[in-house]
Amino acid sequence: MNTHTKEGKRSVGKPRNESSKAAIISSTIKLLEHSSFANLTIEGIAKDAGASKATIYRWWKNKEELLLSIYLDVTDLSVKFNPLLSVEENFRQVIIELSRVLDSTLGRALISAIVENEDLLKKFHVHFFEPRRLEAKSILEMGIHAGIIQSEIDLDIALDMLFSPIYLKIFMYRENIDTNFVNGLIRHFMNGIATR
Repeated sequence: MNTHTKEGKRSVGKPRNESSKAAIISSTIKLLEHSSFANLTIEGIAKDAGASKATIYRWWKNKEELLLSIYLDVTDLSVKFNPLLSVEENFRQVIIELSRVLDSTLGRALISAIVENEDLLKKFHVHFFEPRRLEAKSILEMGIHAGIIQSEIDLDIALDMLFSPIYLKIFMYRENIDTNFVNGLIRHFMNGIATR
């Protein structure tokens, strides 16, 4: 699991006590299963994890940055593009993993926190959204160079069209995303951008 500082960046200093970190992360996720993010407190996390508040504050400025750090660790491991896969398979596996994380207690808590916290939203953009966006664009560019995707498409519009239904279905419709939905989404997306 990667380590992030309280600013959301990877730590380059002294390694944290991994057992304490694991306990804090585990307690945060467990408490979110039984309570809203609004009711989550550093005090409660510390008590459940058997750690001191000072230990938590040494690593994270507040519960919002703790939540973002956990989200970044989880997505670093699971939401990855692979240049060795086809364009279609890349987006399929990324959407499946992203949907799983967003539809979890962790993902819903983060989105809830982002809505009310401008600073957290900016850090989410810098450390998650923008890097993944650049990776997604590189996959589309790979398809353009291979001659399977129209060269004149607007990459940003195309990606908005692909990923917006995921957020809409999870956070607006409160519906689960299954394989059939993902396959249908990818099929329509590729039909719209593929060369004729």
